[in-house]
Amino acid sequence: MQLFGYLDRKIGMKRRTRIHFDGAVYHVTLRGVDGTDLVSDDVDRNAFIETMNRCAEEASAFILGYCLTGSRIDLAIKVAIEPLSSIMRRMLPSYCKIFNRRHDRSGHLFNARYEAVLYPENDQLAKLIAFISMNPVNGGGDDSWRPLENERWTQREAGTGRLIGDIAVGVAEVTGISVEMLRSGNRRRSVIQARLMVAREAMRNGYLLVRVAAWLHVAPCTMTRYVEKLCKERLA
Repeated sequence: MQLFGYLDRKIGMKRRTRIHFDGAVYHVTLRGVDGTDLVSDDVDRNAFIETMNRCAEEASAFILGYCLTGSRIDLAIKVAIEPLSSIMRRMLPSYCKIFNRRHDRSGHLFNARYEAVLYPENDQLAKLIAFISMNPVNGGGDDSWRPLENERWTQREAGTGRLIGDIAVGVAEVTGISVEMLRSGNRRRSVIQARLMVAREAMRNGYLLVRVAAWLHVAPCTMTRYVEKLCKERLA
């Protein structure tokens, strides 16, 4: 009996395989080993965001929200065919190398295995994104975090600083579809394609898809479907 109890404990200690399916949304939490800061300044934050976006794009995944606060990072990510574990296996070591090289350190940066909670794509998802955006205010990060000064590291990424309105004007000049039409409820294919152009350029400039959707007066889930459709057309 003692032997079976020992074996049961050993089996129970094994890592459980995460649930994966195309379109799954996860709340991922990363922590620094022994409380080490994962991002110490804006250079680190930019480096993490660039690494995160590159790895997500390679896997056709979408970053729906994030918060970079000292020794903790929160992400909301929607995956496609490639599972979350595969994406994180590229993302975390890549950033660790950049961070260690810059700060003249070696060894692990992230504490044990990252946490990942599967979320349904409904009202709970909207609450998750809101929670992540408000994480600094709620005390999720370090004590020195000042949300108003560092708002761009939660609600939008660091980038060139181009406003979405300016991006939309540029798209309107190229496509002939007015900004008013872009922000209307029109569902013509040409209008949808123009909205995707705005979304792509805005995300390159650091805006999250959920923020672009709000500016365009489109539901985040609808904008996500638009982008997913575009990706499928490219892969076809």
